[in-house]
Amino acid sequence: MQRKFVNRRRVLSAALGTGAALATSGCRWAATGSADAGGTGVLRIAQLADIAPKSMLSQNPNDFALTRLVFDPLTEYDHRTLQPRPALATAWEWSDAGRTLTLQLREDVTFHTGRPFTAEDVVASIHAIQDPSRSSQLATTAALVTDLRTQGAHRIALRLSKPAGNLFDLFELMPIVDRETLADLASGKQMVGTGPFRFAKWTPGESVEFTRNPRYWKAGLPHLSGVQVRTIPQLQSLVASLRTGQSHLVPGLSPVDLLGLAGDDRFATTFTDTSDNAWYLGCNLRVPPLDRAEFRQALAYGIDRARIRDVVFRGAGTVTSLPWPTSSPAYRADLAAHYAHDPARARELLAAAGGRGIGLQLAYNSSLPATGYMAQLIQYDLGELGVDIELLPLLGNDFGTRLSSGKLPALWLNSHGFAQLNPASLVTGAAPFRYTKNTSGFTDPAYGAAAVQAWTTTGTAARQAYDELSRILLDQQFVISMVNTGATMTATTQLHGLAWTMFDFLVLDQARLG
Repeated sequence: MQRKFVNRRRVLSAALGTGAALATSGCRWAATGSADAGGTGVLRIAQLADIAPKSMLSQNPNDFALTRLVFDPLTEYDHRTLQPRPALATAWEWSDAGRTLTLQLREDVTFHTGRPFTAEDVVASIHAIQDPSRSSQLATTAALVTDLRTQGAHRIALRLSKPAGNLFDLFELMPIVDRETLADLASGKQMVGTGPFRFAKWTPGESVEFTRNPRYWKAGLPHLSGVQVRTIPQLQSLVASLRTGQSHLVPGLSPVDLLGLAGDDRFATTFTDTSDNAWYLGCNLRVPPLDRAEFRQALAYGIDRARIRDVVFRGAGTVTSLPWPTSSPAYRADLAAHYAHDPARARELLAAAGGRGIGLQLAYNSSLPATGYMAQLIQYDLGELGVDIELLPLLGNDFGTRLSSGKLPALWLNSHGFAQLNPASLVTGAAPFRYTKNTSGFTDPAYGAAAVQAWTTTGTAARQAYDELSRILLDQQFVISMVNTGATMTATTQLHGLAWTMFDFLVLDQARLG
Protein backbone atom coordinates (compact mmCIF):
# COMPACT_ATOMS: atom_id res chain seq x y z
CA MET A 1 0.00 0.00 0.00
CA GLN A 2 1.38 3.39 -0.97
CA ARG A 3 1.90 5.75 1.95
CA LYS A 4 0.80 9.35 1.78
CA PHE A 5 3.04 12.05 3.21
CA VAL A 6 1.98 15.53 4.29
CA ASN A 7 3.50 18.46 2.38
CA ARG A 8 6.30 19.54 4.71
CA ARG A 9 6.63 23.13 3.55
CA ARG A 10 2.91 23.75 3.91
CA VAL A 11 2.90 22.24 7.41
CA LEU A 12 5.91 24.29 8.57
CA SER A 13 4.43 27.48 7.14
CA ALA A 14 1.21 26.88 9.05
CA ALA A 15 3.08 26.13 12.27
CA LEU A 16 5.27 29.21 12.01
CA GLY A 17 2.22 31.29 11.21
CA THR A 18 0.68 30.06 14.43
CA GLY A 19 3.84 31.00 16.30
CA ALA A 20 3.77 34.53 14.88
CA ALA A 21 0.17 34.93 15.95
CA LEU A 22 1.04 33.76 19.44
CA ALA A 23 3.73 36.39 19.77
CA THR A 24 1.13 39.15 19.56
CA SER A 25 -1.92 37.38 20.95
CA GLY A 26 -1.83 38.99 24.39
CA CYS A 27 -2.88 35.73 26.06
CA ARG A 28 -2.29 35.97 29.82
CA TRP A 29 0.44 33.86 31.39
CA ALA A 30 0.18 34.21 35.13
CA ALA A 31 -0.47 32.31 38.33
CA THR A 32 -4.05 31.28 38.86
CA GLY A 33 -4.52 33.27 42.03
CA SER A 34 -4.30 33.07 45.78
CA ALA A 35 -6.26 30.90 48.16
CA ASP A 36 -7.98 33.65 50.11
CA ALA A 37 -11.15 34.07 48.04
CA GLY A 38 -14.38 32.55 49.30
CA GLY A 39 -16.63 30.14 47.46
CA THR A 40 -17.51 26.48 47.12
CA GLY A 41 -19.17 24.47 44.39
CA VAL A 42 -18.19 21.72 41.99
CA LEU A 43 -14.98 22.22 40.03
CA ARG A 44 -15.29 21.03 36.42
CA ILE A 45 -12.05 19.76 34.84
CA ALA A 46 -11.80 18.70 31.21
CA GLN A 47 -9.18 16.62 29.40
CA LEU A 48 -8.79 14.95 26.02
CA ALA A 49 -8.57 11.33 27.20
CA ASP A 50 -10.53 9.33 29.73
CA ILE A 51 -9.09 8.17 33.03
CA ALA A 52 -7.66 4.64 33.14
CA PRO A 53 -8.27 2.99 36.55
CA LYS A 54 -6.39 -0.11 35.39
CA SER A 55 -3.21 1.97 35.26
CA MET A 56 -3.90 4.04 38.38
CA LEU A 57 -0.73 2.72 40.01
CA SER A 58 1.47 3.08 36.92
CA GLN A 59 1.63 6.90 36.72
CA ASN A 60 -0.61 7.33 33.65
CA PRO A 61 -0.89 11.09 32.81
CA ASN A 62 -4.62 10.65 32.13
CA ASP A 63 -5.05 10.01 35.85
CA PHE A 64 -3.02 12.97 37.11
CA ALA A 65 -6.17 15.05 37.63
CA LEU A 66 -7.70 12.57 40.04
CA THR A 67 -4.95 10.61 41.83
CA ARG A 68 -4.46 13.17 44.62
CA LEU A 69 -8.19 13.81 44.90
CA VAL A 70 -8.79 10.28 46.16
CA PHE A 71 -5.44 9.18 47.56
CA ASP A 72 -2.77 10.63 49.84
CA PRO A 73 0.97 9.86 49.70
CA LEU A 74 3.28 8.97 52.55
CA THR A 75 5.39 12.08 51.97
CA GLU A 76 5.45 15.03 49.56
CA TYR A 77 8.30 17.19 48.30
CA ASP A 78 8.66 20.85 49.24
CA HIS A 79 8.84 22.70 45.92
CA ARG A 80 11.46 25.16 47.16
CA THR A 81 13.85 22.91 49.07
CA LEU A 82 13.05 19.63 47.24
CA GLN A 83 13.10 17.90 50.62
CA PRO A 84 10.36 15.42 51.65
CA ARG A 85 7.69 16.70 54.03
CA PRO A 86 5.24 14.69 56.17
CA ALA A 87 1.91 13.57 54.75
CA LEU A 88 0.50 10.23 55.96
CA ALA A 89 3.94 9.57 57.41
CA THR A 90 4.73 12.08 60.15
CA ALA A 91 8.37 11.17 60.85
CA TRP A 92 11.05 8.73 59.67
CA GLU A 93 14.42 7.42 60.75
CA TRP A 94 17.18 5.63 58.84
CA SER A 95 19.28 2.87 60.37
CA ASP A 96 21.45 -0.08 59.38
CA ALA A 97 23.63 2.00 57.00
CA GLY A 98 20.69 3.13 54.92
CA ARG A 99 19.04 -0.27 54.60
CA THR A 100 16.20 0.17 57.07
CA LEU A 101 13.70 3.04 57.22
CA THR A 102 11.18 3.27 60.02
CA LEU A 103 8.07 5.39 59.43
CA GLN A 104 5.71 6.83 62.03
CA LEU A 105 2.19 7.18 60.58
CA ARG A 106 -0.70 9.52 61.31
CA GLU A 107 -3.20 8.14 63.83
CA ASP A 108 -6.17 10.36 62.94
CA VAL A 109 -6.85 9.25 59.35
CA THR A 110 -9.74 7.21 58.02
CA PHE A 111 -10.51 5.85 54.58
CA HIS A 112 -13.60 6.98 52.72
CA THR A 113 -15.37 3.86 54.00
CA GLY A 114 -14.81 5.01 57.58
CA ARG A 115 -12.18 2.37 58.35
CA PRO A 116 -9.03 3.65 60.14
CA PHE A 117 -5.80 3.89 58.14
CA THR A 118 -3.07 1.62 59.51
CA ALA A 119 0.39 0.33 58.69
CA GLU A 120 -1.19 -2.71 57.00
CA ASP A 121 -2.46 -0.38 54.26
CA VAL A 122 1.10 0.78 53.62
CA VAL A 123 2.10 -2.88 53.27
CA ALA A 124 -0.73 -3.45 50.77
CA SER A 125 0.17 -0.31 48.79
CA ILE A 126 3.84 -1.28 48.45
CA HIS A 127 2.90 -4.82 47.45
CA ALA A 128 0.54 -3.41 44.82
CA ILE A 129 3.34 -1.31 43.31
CA GLN A 130 5.61 -4.37 43.34
CA ASP A 131 3.00 -6.44 41.46
CA PRO A 132 4.24 -6.77 37.82
CA SER A 133 0.68 -6.93 36.50
CA ARG A 134 0.11 -3.31 37.55
CA SER A 135 3.05 -2.04 35.42
CA SER A 136 4.12 0.66 37.86
CA GLN A 137 7.09 2.69 36.68
CA LEU A 138 8.31 2.65 40.30
CA ALA A 139 8.18 -1.15 40.55
CA THR A 140 11.97 -1.45 40.37
CA THR A 141 12.41 0.86 43.34
CA ALA A 142 9.57 -0.80 45.26
CA ALA A 143 11.22 -4.18 44.63
CA LEU A 144 14.14 -3.10 46.83
CA VAL A 145 11.79 -3.34 49.82
CA THR A 146 12.36 -6.96 50.80
CA ASP A 147 10.77 -6.91 54.25
CA LEU A 148 7.89 -4.93 55.75
CA ARG A 149 7.36 -5.15 59.48
CA THR A 150 4.51 -3.37 61.22
CA GLN A 151 5.22 -2.16 64.75
CA GLY A 152 1.72 -1.60 66.00
CA ALA A 153 -1.05 0.08 64.01
CA HIS A 154 0.85 3.23 63.08
CA ARG A 155 4.51 2.36 62.73
CA ILE A 156 6.29 0.34 60.05
CA ALA A 157 9.89 -0.61 59.22
CA LEU A 158 11.01 -1.10 55.62
CA ARG A 159 14.07 -3.26 55.02
CA LEU A 160 15.88 -2.64 51.69
CA SER A 161 18.09 -5.08 49.80
CA LYS A 162 20.45 -2.15 49.13
CA PRO A 163 20.42 1.60 49.75
CA ALA A 164 18.31 3.64 47.32
CA GLY A 165 18.56 7.40 46.87
CA ASN A 166 15.10 7.72 45.30
CA LEU A 167 12.92 6.03 47.91
CA PHE A 168 11.06 9.27 48.67
CA ASP A 169 10.18 9.58 44.97
CA LEU A 170 8.33 6.30 45.46
CA PHE A 171 6.62 7.62 48.59
CA GLU A 172 5.29 10.71 46.79
CA LEU A 173 4.11 8.85 43.69
CA MET A 174 2.61 5.82 45.42
CA PRO A 175 -1.08 6.23 46.31
CA ILE A 176 -1.93 4.77 49.70
CA VAL A 177 -4.83 2.47 48.87
CA ASP A 178 -7.47 0.79 50.99
CA ARG A 179 -6.40 -2.82 51.21
CA GLU A 180 -10.01 -4.02 51.56
CA THR A 181 -11.16 -2.56 48.21
CA LEU A 182 -7.91 -2.70 46.24
CA ALA A 183 -9.22 -5.55 44.06
CA ASP A 184 -11.90 -3.24 42.64
CA LEU A 185 -9.56 -0.37 41.78
CA ALA A 186 -8.46 -1.60 38.34
CA SER A 187 -12.05 -1.95 37.12
CA GLY A 188 -13.06 1.49 38.38
CA LYS A 189 -15.78 -0.08 40.50
CA GLN A 190 -14.30 1.38 43.67
CA MET A 191 -11.57 3.95 44.32
CA VAL A 192 -11.12 4.24 48.06
CA GLY A 193 -8.41 6.34 49.64
CA THR A 194 -7.90 8.85 52.45
CA GLY A 195 -7.87 11.94 50.20
CA PRO A 196 -9.97 15.12 50.20
CA PHE A 197 -12.60 13.76 47.76
CA ARG A 198 -14.57 10.53 47.57
CA PHE A 199 -15.17 8.68 44.33
CA ALA A 200 -18.83 8.85 43.33
CA LYS A 201 -19.28 7.59 39.76
CA TRP A 202 -17.35 6.81 36.60
CA THR A 203 -19.07 6.83 33.21
CA PRO A 204 -16.40 5.46 30.85
CA GLY A 205 -15.64 7.78 27.97
CA GLU A 206 -17.63 10.62 29.52
CA SER A 207 -16.79 11.68 33.08
CA VAL A 208 -15.78 10.73 36.60
CA GLU A 209 -17.30 12.45 39.63
CA PHE A 210 -16.12 13.04 43.20
CA THR A 211 -17.74 14.49 46.32
CA ARG A 212 -16.20 16.24 49.29
CA ASN A 213 -14.76 14.01 52.01
CA PRO A 214 -16.31 15.38 55.24
CA ARG A 215 -13.86 13.40 57.39
CA TYR A 216 -10.66 14.56 55.70
CA TRP A 217 -7.75 14.64 58.13
CA LYS A 218 -6.75 18.19 57.13
CA ALA A 219 -9.11 20.26 59.25
CA GLY A 220 -11.55 22.47 57.33
CA LEU A 221 -10.56 21.07 53.92
CA PRO A 222 -11.40 20.71 51.14
CA HIS A 223 -13.36 23.85 50.27
CA LEU A 224 -14.96 22.50 47.10
CA SER A 225 -18.14 20.43 47.40
CA GLY A 226 -17.09 18.22 44.52
CA VAL A 227 -15.02 17.70 41.38
CA GLN A 228 -16.01 16.42 37.94
CA VAL A 229 -13.42 15.33 35.35
CA ARG A 230 -14.94 15.25 31.86
CA THR A 231 -13.53 13.64 28.71
CA ILE A 232 -13.72 15.89 25.64
CA PRO A 233 -11.73 14.16 22.87
CA GLN A 234 -11.74 17.07 20.39
CA LEU A 235 -9.21 19.82 21.05
CA GLN A 236 -11.38 22.68 19.74
CA SER A 237 -14.29 21.51 21.89
CA LEU A 238 -11.98 21.26 24.88
CA VAL A 239 -10.91 24.90 24.55
CA ALA A 240 -14.50 25.96 23.80
CA SER A 241 -15.64 24.33 27.05
CA LEU A 242 -13.51 26.88 28.92
CA ARG A 243 -14.81 29.82 26.92
CA THR A 244 -18.45 28.83 27.44
CA GLY A 245 -18.07 28.11 31.16
CA GLN A 246 -18.63 24.35 30.87
CA SER A 247 -15.14 23.78 32.30
CA HIS A 248 -13.16 25.64 34.95
CA LEU A 249 -9.78 24.00 34.39
CA VAL A 250 -8.00 22.25 31.50
CA PRO A 251 -4.51 20.88 32.25
CA GLY A 252 -1.99 20.19 29.51
CA LEU A 253 -2.89 22.65 26.76
CA SER A 254 0.01 24.03 24.77
CA PRO A 255 0.27 27.78 24.11
CA VAL A 256 -0.69 27.32 20.46
CA ASP A 257 -3.99 25.79 21.57
CA LEU A 258 -4.97 28.99 23.35
CA LEU A 259 -5.46 31.40 20.47
CA GLY A 260 -9.22 31.18 21.00
CA LEU A 261 -8.74 32.65 24.49
CA ALA A 262 -6.43 35.46 23.38
CA GLY A 263 -7.15 38.71 25.21
CA ASP A 264 -9.87 37.12 27.36
CA ASP A 265 -9.21 38.24 30.94
CA ARG A 266 -11.53 35.57 32.32
CA PHE A 267 -8.75 32.99 31.97
CA ALA A 268 -5.12 32.59 32.95
CA THR A 269 -2.48 29.98 32.18
CA THR A 270 0.67 29.05 34.03
CA PHE A 271 3.48 26.56 33.59
CA THR A 272 4.04 24.55 36.75
CA ASP A 273 7.39 24.87 38.54
CA THR A 274 8.25 21.17 38.19
CA SER A 275 10.08 20.86 34.82
CA ASP A 276 8.28 17.51 34.80
CA ASN A 277 7.38 17.59 31.09
CA ALA A 278 10.43 16.48 29.13
CA TRP A 279 9.47 16.21 25.46
CA TYR A 280 11.29 13.57 23.48
CA LEU A 281 11.44 11.61 20.23
CA GLY A 282 11.57 7.89 20.94
CA CYS A 283 13.42 5.49 18.63
CA ASN A 284 12.46 1.85 18.08
CA LEU A 285 15.79 0.10 17.72
CA ARG A 286 14.02 -2.99 16.35
CA VAL A 287 13.30 -1.07 13.10
CA PRO A 288 16.26 -0.53 10.70
CA PRO A 289 18.04 1.81 10.24
CA LEU A 290 17.18 2.98 13.76
CA ASP A 291 19.32 0.12 15.00
CA ARG A 292 22.35 2.23 13.96
CA ALA A 293 23.55 4.89 16.40
CA GLU A 294 24.77 7.09 13.51
CA PHE A 295 21.26 7.28 12.10
CA ARG A 296 19.77 8.23 15.47
CA GLN A 297 22.48 10.86 15.94
CA ALA A 298 21.62 12.28 12.52
CA LEU A 299 18.00 12.71 13.60
CA ALA A 300 19.17 14.44 16.78
CA TYR A 301 21.29 16.94 14.82
CA GLY A 302 18.50 17.47 12.29
CA ILE A 303 15.79 18.61 14.74
CA ASP A 304 15.50 22.34 15.39
CA ARG A 305 14.76 22.27 19.11
CA ALA A 306 14.76 26.06 19.49
CA ARG A 307 12.02 26.40 16.89
CA ILE A 308 9.94 23.76 18.69
CA ARG A 309 10.31 25.69 21.94
CA ASP A 310 9.50 29.04 20.34
CA VAL A 311 6.54 27.88 18.21
CA VAL A 312 4.89 25.23 20.40
CA PHE A 313 5.73 26.58 23.87
CA ARG A 314 5.93 30.28 23.04
CA GLY A 315 9.51 30.51 24.24
CA ALA A 316 8.85 28.87 27.61
CA GLY A 317 11.05 25.92 28.46
CA THR A 318 14.65 24.82 28.05
CA VAL A 319 16.17 23.46 24.85
CA THR A 320 18.22 20.39 25.73
CA SER A 321 19.91 17.25 24.43
CA LEU A 322 19.44 15.41 27.74
CA PRO A 323 16.45 14.54 29.93
CA TRP A 324 17.68 16.35 33.06
CA PRO A 325 16.11 19.73 33.87
CA THR A 326 18.33 22.50 35.20
CA SER A 327 17.33 21.68 38.81
CA SER A 328 18.66 18.11 38.56
CA PRO A 329 22.05 17.21 40.11
CA ALA A 330 22.79 15.42 36.81
CA TYR A 331 22.37 18.58 34.70
CA ARG A 332 25.42 20.01 32.92
CA ALA A 333 24.97 22.92 30.54
CA ASP A 334 27.77 21.84 28.19
CA LEU A 335 26.30 18.36 27.74
CA ALA A 336 22.74 19.66 27.41
CA ALA A 337 23.88 21.75 24.41
CA HIS A 338 25.52 18.83 22.61
CA TYR A 339 23.03 18.43 19.73
CA ALA A 340 22.78 21.98 18.42
CA HIS A 341 20.78 22.15 15.18
CA ASP A 342 23.29 21.16 12.48
CA PRO A 343 21.70 19.94 9.21
CA ALA A 344 25.09 19.57 7.51
CA ARG A 345 26.36 17.22 10.23
CA ALA A 346 23.03 15.38 10.11
CA ARG A 347 23.40 14.75 6.37
CA GLU A 348 26.94 13.41 6.87
CA LEU A 349 25.74 10.92 9.46
CA LEU A 350 22.74 9.94 7.35
CA ALA A 351 25.01 9.18 4.43
CA ALA A 352 27.23 7.04 6.65
CA ALA A 353 24.19 5.17 7.99
CA GLY A 354 22.55 4.74 4.56
CA GLY A 355 19.43 6.52 5.74
CA ARG A 356 18.63 9.05 3.01
CA GLY A 357 15.38 8.49 1.10
CA ILE A 358 13.88 6.22 3.73
CA GLY A 359 10.27 6.53 4.95
CA LEU A 360 9.39 6.12 8.63
CA GLN A 361 6.20 6.33 10.64
CA LEU A 362 6.04 8.68 13.64
CA ALA A 363 3.32 8.14 16.24
CA TYR A 364 2.35 10.79 18.74
CA ASN A 365 0.14 11.00 21.79
CA SER A 366 -2.70 13.22 20.60
CA SER A 367 -3.97 13.48 24.19
CA LEU A 368 -0.94 15.72 24.76
CA PRO A 369 -1.85 18.56 22.36
CA ALA A 370 1.71 19.85 22.03
CA THR A 371 2.85 16.64 20.36
CA GLY A 372 0.75 17.27 17.25
CA TYR A 373 2.49 20.57 16.55
CA MET A 374 5.87 19.10 17.38
CA ALA A 375 5.25 16.19 15.01
CA GLN A 376 4.64 18.55 12.12
CA LEU A 377 7.80 20.54 12.78
CA ILE A 378 9.88 17.37 13.09
CA GLN A 379 8.30 16.02 9.92
CA TYR A 380 9.53 19.12 8.11
CA ASP A 381 13.03 19.10 9.65
CA LEU A 382 13.66 15.45 8.83
CA GLY A 383 12.09 15.79 5.41
CA GLU A 384 14.66 18.45 4.58
CA LEU A 385 17.31 15.80 5.27
CA GLY A 386 15.67 13.28 2.95
CA VAL A 387 13.81 11.24 5.59
CA ASP A 388 10.08 11.06 4.81
CA ILE A 389 7.88 10.95 7.91
CA GLU A 390 4.30 9.66 8.03
CA LEU A 391 2.37 10.91 11.08
CA LEU A 392 0.24 8.56 13.18
CA PRO A 393 -1.90 10.28 15.86
CA LEU A 394 -3.05 8.01 18.71
CA LEU A 395 -5.32 8.78 21.67
CA GLY A 396 -3.67 8.61 25.07
CA ASN A 397 -4.83 5.20 26.28
CA ASP A 398 -4.12 3.56 22.91
CA PHE A 399 -0.72 5.24 22.78
CA GLY A 400 0.06 4.09 26.32
CA THR A 401 -0.94 0.50 25.59
CA ARG A 402 1.23 0.37 22.47
CA LEU A 403 4.11 2.03 24.29
CA SER A 404 4.10 -0.44 27.18
CA SER A 405 3.75 -3.45 24.85
CA GLY A 406 6.51 -2.33 22.45
CA LYS A 407 4.10 -1.98 19.51
CA LEU A 408 4.78 1.62 18.52
CA PRO A 409 6.30 2.24 15.07
CA ALA A 410 9.81 3.44 14.21
CA LEU A 411 9.48 6.81 15.99
CA TRP A 412 7.16 8.33 18.55
CA LEU A 413 6.65 11.63 20.36
CA ASN A 414 5.72 11.88 24.00
CA SER A 415 6.72 13.50 27.26
CA HIS A 416 8.26 11.85 30.31
CA GLY A 417 8.79 12.75 33.93
CA PHE A 418 10.97 11.28 36.70
CA ALA A 419 14.06 13.37 35.82
CA GLN A 420 13.38 16.41 37.98
CA LEU A 421 14.33 14.94 41.38
CA ASN A 422 16.62 11.95 41.94
CA PRO A 423 18.22 10.95 38.61
CA ALA A 424 17.99 7.28 39.58
CA SER A 425 14.20 7.40 39.24
CA LEU A 426 14.58 8.09 35.52
CA VAL A 427 16.85 5.17 34.67
CA THR A 428 15.18 2.69 37.02
CA GLY A 429 11.55 3.75 36.59
CA ALA A 430 10.70 5.82 33.50
CA ALA A 431 9.74 3.44 30.69
CA PRO A 432 11.75 5.23 27.93
CA PHE A 433 14.98 5.08 29.98
CA ARG A 434 14.84 1.95 32.14
CA TYR A 435 18.14 0.11 32.11
CA THR A 436 16.41 -3.27 32.52
CA LYS A 437 13.70 -3.07 29.84
CA ASN A 438 12.96 0.19 28.04
CA THR A 439 10.51 1.02 25.28
CA SER A 440 13.23 1.41 22.62
CA GLY A 441 14.71 -2.06 23.10
CA PHE A 442 18.12 -0.58 24.02
CA THR A 443 20.49 -2.66 26.15
CA ASP A 444 24.03 -1.90 27.29
CA PRO A 445 25.91 -3.32 30.31
CA ALA A 446 27.70 0.02 30.83
CA TYR A 447 24.36 1.84 30.95
CA GLY A 448 23.05 -0.66 33.49
CA ALA A 449 26.15 -0.36 35.66
CA ALA A 450 25.95 3.45 35.67
CA ALA A 451 22.23 3.30 36.50
CA VAL A 452 22.81 1.02 39.49
CA GLN A 453 25.69 3.22 40.70
CA ALA A 454 23.51 6.33 40.44
CA TRP A 455 20.79 4.52 42.34
CA THR A 456 22.75 3.10 45.25
CA THR A 457 25.54 5.62 45.91
CA THR A 458 25.85 9.25 46.93
CA GLY A 459 28.37 12.07 46.64
CA THR A 460 31.23 11.83 44.14
CA ALA A 461 30.37 8.26 43.06
CA ALA A 462 26.80 9.28 42.20
CA ARG A 463 27.94 12.37 40.27
CA GLN A 464 30.34 10.23 38.25
CA ALA A 465 27.46 7.89 37.45
CA TYR A 466 25.28 10.81 36.32
CA ASP A 467 27.99 11.95 33.90
CA GLU A 468 28.42 8.42 32.55
CA LEU A 469 24.65 8.10 32.01
CA SER A 470 24.65 11.42 30.14
CA ARG A 471 27.57 10.31 27.97
CA ILE A 472 25.81 7.08 26.99
CA LEU A 473 22.51 8.85 26.33
CA LEU A 474 24.22 11.39 24.07
CA ASP A 475 26.15 8.72 22.20
CA GLN A 476 23.30 6.24 21.76
CA GLN A 477 20.30 8.60 21.28
CA PHE A 478 17.69 5.88 21.70
CA VAL A 479 15.75 8.71 23.32
CA ILE A 480 16.19 12.08 21.59
CA SER A 481 15.53 14.78 24.21
CA MET A 482 14.31 18.13 22.89
CA VAL A 483 12.60 20.57 25.30
CA ASN A 484 11.91 20.58 29.05
CA THR A 485 8.90 22.48 30.39
CA GLY A 486 6.49 22.41 33.27
CA ALA A 487 2.91 21.30 32.72
CA THR A 488 0.35 23.94 31.74
CA MET A 489 -2.75 24.77 33.76
CA THR A 490 -5.39 26.88 32.02
CA ALA A 491 -8.25 27.95 34.26
CA THR A 492 -10.87 30.53 34.98
CA THR A 493 -9.59 33.35 37.17
CA GLN A 494 -12.40 32.42 39.56
CA LEU A 495 -10.36 29.37 40.58
CA HIS A 496 -8.04 30.06 43.53
CA GLY A 497 -5.67 27.86 45.49
CA LEU A 498 -4.79 25.49 42.66
CA ALA A 499 -1.65 23.47 43.45
CA TRP A 500 0.24 20.42 42.20
CA THR A 501 2.87 17.94 43.30
CA MET A 502 6.44 17.81 42.02
CA PHE A 503 5.15 15.19 39.58
CA ASP A 504 2.25 17.41 38.38
CA PHE A 505 -0.59 15.55 40.09
CA LEU A 506 -3.32 18.12 40.76
CA VAL A 507 -3.76 19.09 44.43
CA LEU A 508 -7.15 20.64 45.17
CA ASP A 509 -7.14 20.60 48.98
CA GLN A 510 -7.12 24.43 49.11
CA ALA A 511 -8.97 25.11 45.83
CA ARG A 512 -11.96 27.49 45.81
CA LEU A 513 -14.31 28.90 43.23
CA GLY A 514 -15.44 32.48 43.62
